[in-house]
Amino acid sequence: ERYYKLVARFNKLPHVYIPDQYPEVTIVGDSIQLTLQDMSPAQIEKMMDACRARNLPVELFGDPSNARYFKNWKFAPADCALPQTEALIKSTIDIRMPLMWEDSDFEDMYNVVKESLTEAMA
Repeated sequence: ERYYKLVARFNKLPHVYIPDQYPEVTIVGDSIQLTLQDMSPAQIEKMMDACRARNLPVELFGDPSNARYFKNWKFAPADCALPQTEALIKSTIDIRMPLMWEDSDFEDMYNVVKESLTEAMA
């Protein structure tokens, strides 16, 4: 429930897109991924830095240190260039949603993301 409430709120923010889940998918709800649209790599980095400065850890899927970055998949390397995948992954951030958080913590998370986006786009 918290996940879906946050998705609805985040999707109203400029530059943020979170696709709907497929009906046959059951989520855990312990993380949320935001695709940042119409933002330069520098703006995305500035947004992430602003989140971290407010004590909200965020990760970029396209960071070379991220195990979810497909170029790090030694077990299933891509055999061709994947420019659309690369662009999407380099503009998608992951934020943990600890299951033990209170509703007010998620309100704080939303506000941190909103303020950080505003700061990055200024």
